[in-house]
Amino acid sequence: MAGDAKKMIPNPYTLNTPVEFAGETIAEVTIRNPKISDHIAVSKSKGTEIEQEVEMMARLAGLNKGAVAEFDEHDFNQLSTLVAQMREALEEGNA
Repeated sequence: MAGDAKKMIPNPYTLNTPVEFAGETIAEVTIRNPKISDHIAVSKSKGTEIEQEVEMMARLAGLNKGAVAEFDEHDFNQLSTLVAQMREALEEGNA
């Protein structure tokens, strides 16, 4: 059914709310495929679940954790969905 199709999040993703961090404006984010080393590093880090999610996003986007922490919640959720879509594609062999 057409209504069941998932909306694919674009990569690079244009932030709805650009972020100012360390004197730079971040308006677009490109996410790379997660590696096992990313999961290992984040699982060893201390912090809450959201802090670990921010760390993972920062690693995948090549950004400072402080910059990712400033993302609008909608943008962060969209990027999290993009990561999930990428992982799903890898599992299906489509990436």
